[in-house]
Amino acid sequence: MLGIAASWLVLPIPTSGTVRSRTAAALAALGEALSADPHDTRAVRVARARFLFRLDQLTLAAAPLRVAQSLPVPSALAARWRKGGLAILAAPAALGRCAAP
Repeated sequence: MLGIAASWLVLPIPTSGTVRSRTAAALAALGEALSADPHDTRAVRVARARFLFRLDQLTLAAAPLRVAQSLPVPSALAARWRKGGLAILAAPAALGRCAAP
């Protein structure tokens, strides 16, 4: 039992999976912010703060993928990254543009 618990701490979590889950959380928070009653200023502030927090968490998780995108890599590895890994950076960029309005 102790070995199983230790493996959860040692095994790496894929960055793309983390970005996907944090993208989902940020989208959910954006939905809450958009569905908040505009006359209830407290609810709007809380929903906006929750969205901005989720967006910050998403930005932190996507940072390694942005760095990997700018590095020169061999063509076989670049094809693999561009096929799935770097395509998920479009969602954090789009959500970032939703923060100001």
